[in-house]
Amino acid sequence: MGTKKIPQKNDLVLVVVNNITNHGIYCDLKEYDGITAYCHISEIAGTFIRNIRNFVKVGQNTVAKVLRVSPENNQVDISLKRVNDSHKRDKIQEYKRQNAAIAICNLIAEKLKIKVDQVRNEIETPLIKIYGNMYAGFEEIAVSEGEVLNDYNFSTEMKKAILDVVAISIQISTVNISADLGVRSFAPDGVEHVKSLLKSAEETANRFTEVNSKITTLGSPQYRINLEGRSYDEVLEVLDSIENELNTISKSLNVEYVIERKKN
Repeated sequence: MGTKKIPQKNDLVLVVVNNITNHGIYCDLKEYDGITAYCHISEIAGTFIRNIRNFVKVGQNTVAKVLRVSPENNQVDISLKRVNDSHKRDKIQEYKRQNAAIAICNLIAEKLKIKVDQVRNEIETPLIKIYGNMYAGFEEIAVSEGEVLNDYNFSTEMKKAILDVVAISIQISTVNISADLGVRSFAPDGVEHVKSLLKSAEETANRFTEVNSKITTLGSPQYRINLEGRSYDEVLEVLDSIENELNTISKSLNVEYVIERKKN
């Protein structure tokens, strides 16, 4: 069942096909109560359609883009062909996270023996203001083991209930990336140059406080860079920064290096 009133132009929406005609399809909007959207045949696929039923089926779940909205009569026109695979994945993930956040609110309400609307009225807006959505806020609470709750004026009972529920509801996954680093210098004091290079790499990694980093020796002149964070992009940014620093500092130190990223 939906919870919103009506979408806006250019919104991505989750839809369920409920009727197919020769000229287009009608879809229920999963996030909106009582709203049916229309998709003209020309907006179903980026190719010629001879038989519309070869492209869509009744009961099919998919993601669409809102083209036009008439609030006065709740009329919504949508397009399927203007949504790429990446948009679909992001929208479906967003929907799943929103449902998970609502489920967490339900558990908090049960724990406090109050209505779920009371829980949402108290915590939803503050979490969205800082983290963009409730689930991201719950994730941060789980990662910080409740420390970030000190930033809110929630009641003591509410804070405890939130922490108890997210502790059992959210499993924080991490991403690990490693790279093997070979370093050598033919200078008389080459050992010191190598140490300076490794120190610069370590200092660069330490600037990213959200990512755990460690540089270990595999036996001189081979070393391993290990990085752990909450997302691939976040960890990859650190490794890219380390490589940029190595490229710069190696020239000034007259040190040669080779770095090979490992598949984790």
